[in-house]
Amino acid sequence: MMSVTHPALCRRVALRHCLALIGLAAAAPVLQVTTWTFPVISLPINLYISYLGFRFYTDADRKSSRKLFFCSLWHLPLLLLLMLTCKRPPAAGGAGGEPRT
Repeated sequence: MMSVTHPALCRRVALRHCLALIGLAAAAPVLQVTTWTFPVISLPINLYISYLGFRFYTDADRKSSRKLFFCSLWHLPLLLLLMLTCKRPPAAGGAGGEPRT
């Protein structure tokens, strides 16, 4: 509905969220969710979706919106798969403490 009532706002929000993905990928190792390889590996796909978001922001035609939409369909599963493969190993004696025997 936002694309019909407020098209300029829709373009700004799409670009903002695409750029936020780069920051979120960089925040994952700081929050100890992944290793530091995750932001490096995910940077190309995050830059690509940000590029498509910028193209949608500047052009706002049917072609650019479809490319951004179809990229978003494979981007999130790929990003989650990369996050899973780069997850930080559990710390020894972590939150649960020593296992009882």
